[in-house]
Amino acid sequence: MNEKSRKNKDKGEKSGTLSCLERSAIISALMILIFITTGCGYENRIHIWAVFHASAWSPAGDAFVFARGYQVYKKPKGLYRFPDGGRSKKLHQSISIYIFDVTRGKLSRIAFYDNTPRCALKQFWDIGLAWEENLISCSINTKEWDKEKKKYRPVDIGYFSYDLIKKEKRDLAPETVSEHIRKGKKGGKRIRSSMELPSREIQDYTKNVPISDWGVNPLDYCRLSNRQYVKDLMTFSGDRNYRNAVIEHLGNELGPDDIKKILKRFNRRMEKLKKKDSYRYLKYKYSIEEIQHRLKNLSTKTK
Repeated sequence: MNEKSRKNKDKGEKSGTLSCLERSAIISALMILIFITTGCGYENRIHIWAVFHASAWSPAGDAFVFARGYQVYKKPKGLYRFPDGGRSKKLHQSISIYIFDVTRGKLSRIAFYDNTPRCALKQFWDIGLAWEENLISCSINTKEWDKEKKKYRPVDIGYFSYDLIKKEKRDLAPETVSEHIRKGKKGGKRIRSSMELPSREIQDYTKNVPISDWGVNPLDYCRLSNRQYVKDLMTFSGDRNYRNAVIEHLGNELGPDDIKKILKRFNRRMEKLKKKDSYRYLKYKYSIEEIQHRLKNLSTKTK
């Protein structure tokens, strides 16, 4: 074999070697792409975070006004969780002011602020409410991170009064909001509430209020099939707010007979667990007691 033939052969071998490496690189890239597209992103199920910020009783003590921060979000999954757990995808965040009539058990929303920063983190908010005669006064302030100064700066969200007779909300400047209930504070003004309710007490009062009365339906951000909703209930998936929203949705969508079928599925699942693992059976039984109770109430309602 002459020198020219040997060079051509070596060139062909190198060319073949390069082709193998290129094929391996392409296959690896495709595998990574498939992993990223299928194993990354956000969960299908939503999570709901609701927190009560401030409240004040009416002079008669038969109603109270309160503020509620509300977030709907999805948790990351796959590579989106690296390196420190990842960041959730915010679907909705707002703060609303409500009046709850204790005697009638009725909830009314009188103010709504959408796309607010950090609405669910209580320590970032400075909210004051006061109720005197037929007038409710409110101040809403928060903090926002200033990237340039690298510190939090105060942000005014809203100052307003609400006329209970006319049922009208009127936006006001900070200096005009009820002088005798306003107190000066560095970085802004705040209305002081003299008779606040504990968050747990507000939750107990409003626990039977339909989701539609709150003004925000979290399932609008998570449209799954009824079959999947039932599965989430049976596996005790999601947080309590999500499960309550699912139960109310099923009550509106399904008839009493369908609800009874779901309850039978719960019972069959418990029977299987009872035979296999008594500890898991007891844990599951106590976890779903509230869900079963609410479903039983729905099964006795007439459409």
